[in-house]
Amino acid sequence: MKILSADDHSVFRQGLKSIVEIFEPGAELLEAESFAVALQIIKDNGGVDLVLLDLMMPGMDAFDGLVSMRDAAPKTPIVIVSMIESRKDVLRAIELGAHGFIPKAGDPDEMVAALRAGPNRVTIPPHVRGGDIGAVGFPNAVRVASSS
Repeated sequence: MKILSADDHSVFRQGLKSIVEIFEPGAELLEAESFAVALQIIKDNGGVDLVLLDLMMPGMDAFDGLVSMRDAAPKTPIVIVSMIESRKDVLRAIELGAHGFIPKAGDPDEMVAALRAGPNRVTIPPHVRGGDIGAVGFPNAVRVASSS
C-alpha cells in the first residue's frame, strides 16, 4: 500500500510514520512538504492508495487544494489531517470529497481508528459529530471513540 503524507511540518510527518506503521504495517509512506510536491508524487507514482492531506500548506488554498487533489486522484481516499477543525470546516471538507477528517491534536489511537474505518466510510471527529451524523448528510459516517 502506498500512502502519501502531504504536510509542510516535517516533525508531524515523522510522527505520522508511527501511526501509519500501526495502521498498515509495511506500507510505503511517501512524503510531500508542499502541495506541488504532493501532486507530483501522485503523477510520478501513477496514484497512491491513500492521501493524508493537511489543508494549510505552501502552494495550497485549503479547500481549493482539496478539490485539486480530488481531481488529480479521483479514486483515491483523501483524509484531511489538520489543525483547522471547526465544525463548519470539517463538514465542508467532507462535502468536497474528503473521506475523513483527523484533527492533528487528536490522540494517536483515534487517528489509527479513523484510518481503519476504511475508504467507504466517512470519519468525523468527536467534537463535530454532535447528535446524529446522518442528520448532517453523512449516513455512512463512522463514530470514532474519543479517548477523553
